[in-house]
Amino acid sequence: MLPEQFTYTDVDRASWQNGLEDFVPEKVFDAHSHIWSEAHALPGTPDSLLRVPVDADELFAVSRQLFPNRQLAFMMLGTPVLDIDFAGHNRWLAAESQKYPDCFSAALCTPQMLPEEIIGTWQQLKYRALKPYLIYADNPGRSPISGLITEAQLEAANELGLMVVLHVDKAECLNDPENLQELSYFCGKYPHVVWQLAHCGRSFNSLLLENCIHKLKHLDHICYDLSAVCDPYSMYLLFKYEDTSRLMYGSDNIAAGMLRGTYASVNRGWKYVTDSNFSAPTYICFEQLHAMRKAALMAGLDGKALEDIFWNNAMRIYSRAPES
Repeated sequence: MLPEQFTYTDVDRASWQNGLEDFVPEKVFDAHSHIWSEAHALPGTPDSLLRVPVDADELFAVSRQLFPNRQLAFMMLGTPVLDIDFAGHNRWLAAESQKYPDCFSAALCTPQMLPEEIIGTWQQLKYRALKPYLIYADNPGRSPISGLITEAQLEAANELGLMVVLHVDKAECLNDPENLQELSYFCGKYPHVVWQLAHCGRSFNSLLLENCIHKLKHLDHICYDLSAVCDPYSMYLLFKYEDTSRLMYGSDNIAAGMLRGTYASVNRGWKYVTDSNFSAPTYICFEQLHAMRKAALMAGLDGKALEDIFWNNAMRIYSRAPES
């Protein structure tokens, strides 16, 4: 049972009915969701807000309430927590995703994992992507992409045709010259790896996307998920300048996307504004959808483009068969 803070309320129902119900298409593929089981915690596993027990059944049940009368499917990501049973978590994650049609999984990947381990695990589990994360890097907060996932691991991913779900690190995110240079280099060297740039390339603040979008749009082998970003201008920049066939809806549910509040831009960063600042906030995932709706209106996206972003693009991108 989910904590009380995630309970669907009249405030959330009103948020859905006033702007979202007519905006969200009939089919919703969530390209950025997380599931977690406490069975994979170890004695030394630290507390984390992400440690919300959610299996595939719970994810579907909650999402049916958020998105009534919609067809649903998910990319289920491993939950990035330190000092866990990674092998057990990735096995469970893959099995959960395979319980439902049109769903995929992304296995957690730390820089310490050997390429042979990645290949051997993939042969057993058939996960679709790798999920590195900044807390596993030697220098979290200041790590380049090569500190999140190694070239040896990328060689294995390239051999298998896997995706990498990238939560890019560093204050300037993909506007950071080193990050942008490394991504460009990796896209050229490993053409069978597709990079899913999470959270609009982590552009919770549109200032971080304003300049680099004009370089990113020329890179091959990248796509974006739009999860948790509440800045309408970040969405607008992608809708206006990117090929919308490279954009996928995502929510960051449940532990993060269903927090109440929003992400507000502050200078060149962002701040999570919580329910203590407002009398009746709704979920971040609904704030994100309102940002998408505003940006779609500004960019003049039609219904077909939205159907692609909410379903068709993910089906095409994820269904590209990895090497057998």
